[in-house]
Amino acid sequence: MHHEEGDPSRFWKLLENVVNFTFKPIDSIEHCFVAYCHDKNEIYQKANWVSKIILFIFVVVFCISFLIVIIRVVAFLFSGVKSQYEENGIEISLKTINTLRKEHCGSD
Repeated sequence: MHHEEGDPSRFWKLLENVVNFTFKPIDSIEHCFVAYCHDKNEIYQKANWVSKIILFIFVVVFCISFLIVIIRVVAFLFSGVKSQYEENGIEISLKTINTLRKEHCGSD
């Protein structure tokens, strides 16, 4: 997702913004960072350009055309945006998550 120096590449930042926007009604604005924190023990491999194109098409088609409509309907029918997350039984506020993301990623 990010270069070793902590700055995200434009490609990954674009996908992060699309996914975060899509899931905003349910997970607030930090869906990707929270998912990254839950998968922090994963081994990430560098993707080649073919994999990136396939991923980009999947994300755009799936998130923008389908999930925005479905998630917005679900969010309207049920509860609002999350303002708290839970990690190992401890509640973490959205403000704390934003602070951690800025410290970890080094950018907004």
